[in-house]
Amino acid sequence: MTGKHSEWIIDTGASSHMTTNLSLLCGLRDVVGCLVRLPDGKQLMANKEGTVTLDGGLKVETVLYVPTLSCNMLSISQLTLKQIVLSISLTTYVLCSIALRRC
Repeated sequence: MTGKHSEWIIDTGASSHMTTNLSLLCGLRDVVGCLVRLPDGKQLMANKEGTVTLDGGLKVETVLYVPTLSCNMLSISQLTLKQIVLSISLTTYVLCSIALRRC
């Protein structure tokens, strides 16, 4: 999946949306003491958060900036909390905002 020319991994285990690309974020805010735990037990520090606009115009809020992360991740649980659903088939996927009635 892409957002402003960057690839994203859709992660069922992630508790937060995270990016390693500061230029993707708008409405940037500082965060203090925000540790992110990876599946291997390693902890990384997030120091900012903001909103990312994905291809198609869908806005994803509260995306953590983790400069030492190796990839961008979207959290399925956080998308669901914001009433954004993911539909997957063999050849494609669609993210839709229930609240905005928009895909």
